[in-house]
Amino acid sequence: MTLSRRVAAIETALSPTQLVVGWLAEAHTFGDVGSYVASLIAQDPPVSPLDRLARQAARGARNSTKGKRPEIVEAQVMWHMPGTSTSTAPR
Repeated sequence: MTLSRRVAAIETALSPTQLVVGWLAEAHTFGDVGSYVASLIAQDPPVSPLDRLARQAARGARNSTKGKRPEIVEAQVMWHMPGTSTSTAPR
């Protein structure tokens, strides 16, 4: 297994809270908000951390519910991503 696959496997196992903590640690390495935002804009295409976090949380929720019915999977995805959808999911 390559390093990038190992990192991807670990990222999909992280909870949404752990994903946000990792993002905060990443952002803090730049020293200030201006430097961090400039680094995001400089990427081609520009990267939105919120979009990335939402994708990672959704991927983790889907991986944790493999083999389940689609409605259960989507409910789990929505539960892990409160505030990103107008739908309500069981808790």
